[in-house]
Amino acid sequence: MCPSDIIEIKSGNGKGFGPSRKVFVAPKSYPCSIHVLNGGASERVQIQISREGTKWTDYEEGQLIIGTEISCRLRSSHEQTVMIEVFHN
Repeated sequence: MCPSDIIEIKSGNGKGFGPSRKVFVAPKSYPCSIHVLNGGASERVQIQISREGTKWTDYEEGQLIIGTEISCRLRSSHEQTVMIEVFHN
C-alpha cells in the first residue's frame, strides 16, 4: 500500500468522539489502513470506523480495512485536530 491521503479530523474529548469524516471512497471494495500522524507520543488517540455506514467499531492503528466507503471518528483526552494518513492501493 502507498501513502495516499492526509486528512485533518477533530477529535472528541475523553467523554466522547468527535465528528465523523469519510476518509476513503472507492467504486468497489479495496483495502486501506489508517495511521495517526500527530496524536502525541504520550497520548493515545482512540479510533473508530464505520464501513458503508454500518455501526461504529474500534480500530487498531495500521489494521487492514476492506470496503468501499470508510468513515472515521476519533477520541483523545482533550479536543484537538489530529492528522491521519490513509494508505490504500
